[in-house]
Order: sequence, then C-alpha cells, then structure tokens
Amino acid sequence: MSMNKFSIIEESTIYEKKIGDLKKDGIQKFSEYSTIEEKIDKGVETVYDGYLKVKSNNGYEYVSESDCAIGLIHFVESNEVLFRLEPVPPFQDRENKKDKSLTILSGTIEKDEKHFDCLVREMVEEAGIVLNTSFDMLEDLGSFYFNKGNNAKVHLFYVPLYINDYRTVKIKGDGSDIEKNSENIVIEVQHLNDLVPSDLITALCIEKLKNKLKL
Repeated sequence: MSMNKFSIIEESTIYEKKIGDLKKDGIQKFSEYSTIEEKIDKGVETVYDGYLKVKSNNGYEYVSESDCAIGLIHFVESNEVLFRLEPVPPFQDRENKKDKSLTILSGTIEKDEKHFDCLVREMVEEAGIVLNTSFDMLEDLGSFYFNKGNNAKVHLFYVPLYINDYRTVKIKGDGSDIEKNSENIVIEVQHLNDLVPSDLITALCIEKLKNKLKL
C-alpha cells in the first residue's frame, strides 16, 4: 500500500485507550499531528488524527482509514494465483520471530481515485504487471468492511489474466522498506487448500478463489 510519504522510525505506542495499542511503525513523529479535535457532526469525535484516525461516536471507538482495493490475480494458462510475502509490523508485534506473512495484492485507494484504477496502479507497483488498455475481464466480487472496529471498506476483484492481456515491467514498489522486503509468489491453484493465511482478509480471498475456480 502507498505509504511512501512516511519514514520508518523506532516503534513506540502513540495512543492507548479502549481499543488497545496503535503502533507507530511507518508513521511520522506523533508531535507532527494533532491529537484531539472538537466534536464534529453527528457527535463523532476524532481522538487521534495521523495516517490512521481514531474516532469516537457515542462512546464507540473505531479506526477510520481509506478504503482499499484487492486483486485476486489468476494466471489462467498456468493456472496459478499471485500472492505476496510481506513483513507486517502489527503481526510481528504479536509474533516477533515472524519474518513475513502470506498476503494478497492490495492498495490504498487515494482521494478521488476509482477502485479499479487503484488496483491497476498497485499491480504495476507491487507486481510489475501492466494491463493492456483493451483488458475487460475484471470481475467485481463486491465490497465489505474490515471489521466492527474500522470504517474502511475492502473492494475485491477477480482478475483472470491470459498472456496477451498484460506485459511486465521492473517492480519499483512505493519506496517503503516494507515493500522493498516483500516478494511476490505464485501458487498453483491445486495447492490453494494447503495455504495457511495470517489474517482474515487473506483467508477470505483464498475462499473466494476456491469458490470461483470450483475447488
């Protein structure tokens, strides 16, 4: 996801209340952001305002962040699916010996950016895949919230690719250390049942693929 404007600094706890710890991996110094705002419309109070926002509505605290687009990229001829191995700081907070986690290609949707445009951008940034302008096989699998403690939505797409649908370029990433230390892997469809996801989003994506491919 695009976080190139944030530098990685030493981890510290920046806010702790009912929702627990938010960690400062990849976020600039806490002093550079305002921490409290006055109540705004509908009684929503911003408790912390940085890359992520923590809000409170009638005593219910939740994280507010941008939506994201996720691509289930299926290379049809070879019958393989693209996954990622990424260092995920929140997971390492619980399992500090864990180097990388199995994830899926995704990206944060920027202001005024369409869901599909975000996915196309992330495919180039993270995987070096440039879709042909004539590509029209994208399938929208719907959207859903992360969880009850977050107001962001995930927009999920199935992307079946044939060899003539794309070209490859050098992967540049977004410049962050996390992306520099991440890698792409392809998994044969027949081995999807053997995967052990680290998070619910990746687990759901695997199930969506299995249903789509009738496994």
